Amino acid sequence: MGTVIEVKDKEAFYELQDRLMEQNRNLQQVKARIQMNTNEKKRSQFTLQEINTLPPSTRTYKAVGKAFILESIPSIKSEISKRIEKIDTEVTTLTNQTKYIERQILDTESGIKELIIVPGGRK
Repeated sequence: MGTVIEVKDKEAFYELQDRLMEQNRNLQQVKARIQMNTNEKKRSQFTLQEINTLPPSTRTYKAVGKAFILESIPSIKSEISKRIEKIDTEVTTLTNQTKYIERQILDTESGIKELIIVPGGRK
């Protein structure tokens, strides 16, 4: 009967180990998306800063695929500001998701430790 329990413990251990690997992979993906959004935000802020230095009579163009379309400075500023706001909300969501995944990882690690450390001093 002792071997049946050990087999179940091994199955549970492997299941927890797989879950931990999946959670770590998800965490890395979320962190990469946060970094990507942060870089995009910096580019957008820099672009907005440069557009703010232009005189109002400057002709500005917006890239649409391979073409460039004439746009007014206020509409370009508005579009970039909206993009920055969208990135901010997405980064906030991703940060919350990171915290959630980190909590899941801690729970899974504690589950693995509980399986490894057996009462009575055996390991």
